[in-house]
Amino acid sequence: MRRNLYPLVIVLTIMAVNCSAQAHKRATPPTADQVVGTWVGFDGAGSEFIRLELQGNSSGYLAIIAPPDFITHDYGAQVYKIAEWSVNGWQITCDLSPSSSNAEPAQAKGEIVVSSLRLDILGIKRRWKIDSVLFSESQLERSNKETKDAILAFQKK
Repeated sequence: MRRNLYPLVIVLTIMAVNCSAQAHKRATPPTADQVVGTWVGFDGAGSEFIRLELQGNSSGYLAIIAPPDFITHDYGAQVYKIAEWSVNGWQITCDLSPSSSNAEPAQAKGEIVVSSLRLDILGIKRRWKIDSVLFSESQLERSNKETKDAILAFQKK
């Protein structure tokens, strides 16, 4: 009986060593190419919608607007040109230049967390801050369609 346990012990030992090695692997930070694209989302209170467009040449645009049912929506979208953006490990920074007349000088910095982008937008003159969580627009659209289709399929049953 003991003889038959040796292969089992060997297999379990190999599995334990393999699991231990897997547990200590660190996630690889994204490259700039992996961050390129459009990111959308809201600030923590849901009072500001943010659209961030990161282009492959390290430029892009950022726009902020209040949702339509907010009084401040009439203020319009604040649009910023991104002169340059960069990724360093899990961190991202954007050099912003106001493009619309209602935008004031600002800067943006944040971190990439799994499939989201936590971006802090900081007003320089009036010292305001928007903490936002943005998601890849293409992934958001795909997930939204898949969940809508799944619900529709159950509704038809």
